[in-house]
Amino acid sequence: MNDMITPILNQRTAKDLETFLSDPKPSLLLIGSNGIGKTTIANYLVENVLGKKNLRQGIDFLLMSPEDNTISIDSVRHIMKFIKLKTTGNRGYRRAIVIEHSEKMSNEAQNALLKLLEEPPLDTFIVLTVNSKSSLLPTLLSRLSQIEIRKMNEKKLLDHLISLGFKSEDIRLSLLASNNLIGESIAILNKDSNMTIDILNLSKAILVGDKYSRLIQINDLTKDKTKPKILLLALSRIISASLKNAAQKNNIASINNWNRMLDQVLIAQDALDKNANPKLTLTKLFLNI
Repeated sequence: MNDMITPILNQRTAKDLETFLSDPKPSLLLIGSNGIGKTTIANYLVENVLGKKNLRQGIDFLLMSPEDNTISIDSVRHIMKFIKLKTTGNRGYRRAIVIEHSEKMSNEAQNALLKLLEEPPLDTFIVLTVNSKSSLLPTLLSRLSQIEIRKMNEKKLLDHLISLGFKSEDIRLSLLASNNLIGESIAILNKDSNMTIDILNLSKAILVGDKYSRLIQINDLTKDKTKPKILLLALSRIISASLKNAAQKNNIASINNWNRMLDQVLIAQDALDKNANPKLTLTKLFLNI
């Protein structure tokens, strides 16, 4: 690859991207879990294909994200207007469009986008990101080159994040909570996520503490209306990771214990989703885990 800054990548994914960049096609689908770094990779590809660094929204770059959890046909119409703008330069691709979370596109929007992909502008490079390609119409998929973004090795991730200046204990906790997804781990470490290192440390303390030490924290935990839900999410992430580790070791007693705690957290999450009283919900949970 060229002198653009390369994101930290799984070896197979790096090879796939290198092959694509040797002969870039006009439209590409990046497939991978939330938090795995698809948007970072999309931006890297755009910079390489256009030969420009630090792109900003403007005449040569458009980033399309869901609004109110959807990408509507109006968003695709905006894309259609964007590609009518004239581009300058002598490169083959002089403009790029990135559509994040394309699984949020309505069928109407997907069909409208299909018309663009059937006859793409010669000067425009289009990248879509998606969690699962099963959420897209087969006709749309048939028009897209596809690359699966695979997880990184945990040690390589740890070494990379240490090189960025983060504390190793914080990194390990963020990787545990994100299931080794680099994008989400960096968001946690940079405090760009509702999930924070402080919340994760608090969750660990709750899991290892006694009932009394848990219960005396409830008043503080419920002062902020958003905190209980974030705490329960953090608890579920840590418990799920611990359950996976126990399963790998075939530790039946530990598996049963983590399963029991996860069930209690899921019950509490469901209760809060149904607007149950946060204090009563956390009290019941802390007495039962």
